[in-house]
Formats: sequence, C-alpha cells, structure tokens
Amino acid sequence: MREAIYIIIALCIVLGIMFIVVVIKNKNSKLTDDQYIYIKKQINDIINDTAEEEAPKEKKPIMEPIKHDIAGLLLVKGYSRNYSLMTEEQKNQVMVYLMALRDQNKITIDEYKKETIKLWRR
Repeated sequence: MREAIYIIIALCIVLGIMFIVVVIKNKNSKLTDDQYIYIKKQINDIINDTAEEEAPKEKKPIMEPIKHDIAGLLLVKGYSRNYSLMTEEQKNQVMVYLMALRDQNKITIDEYKKETIKLWRR
C-alpha cells in the first residue's frame, strides 16, 4: 500500500513540475502584432467561409441548349446538305466552313461533331 502512495506522490510532483513549466513558457511567449493579425485574419476567413456555406444559394435557371440552323447557314453560303452527292472537294469546303462556324461560336462543338459525322458518312 505504501508503494502505491509513493507512486501517486511521485506522479503529482511530476505533473506539478510540468504545469509550472507550461505556465512559465506561456507567460514568456507573447504574440507579436504580425502573428496576432495573421491569426485574426485566418479566423475571419473561416467564419466568412462558413457563413457563405450556410447562406441559401440562388437556383440558376436551367438554360436549354440553343439549336442553330446549320442547314440555313450552309444554304446561305451556297452549300447543299445532301452530302452523298458531293465530291470530296466540296465536302472539304463544307468541312472548312463548319470549322470556321465552330471557331466563331456560331455553332456548338456537339453540333459541329454531329454535322461532321453526317458529312463524311458513306
């Protein structure tokens, strides 16, 4: 029984010494102004981030894809959409025109791909 009391007393002494060391260390380490400003900024950023997450977000209206009139664009330029009757040279000219329409954002990439597949289908 005496050994247990000695062990408890020894643990209390060790914990007391550790407590004194921690108190003295914290007393000597004061935050500089830069450290204080940095910590305050970090706390404000965290608070702002959580406030933004909690705020209800507006629902954006779902936009339906716009279908461009590729046939009309080709007819204005003088090309037919009857690709099976075209020569390879005419198909190349239509291909160049489709690439130009795609680069000018007059047609979407998906529309360009679909029209290209139709153009070169046999």
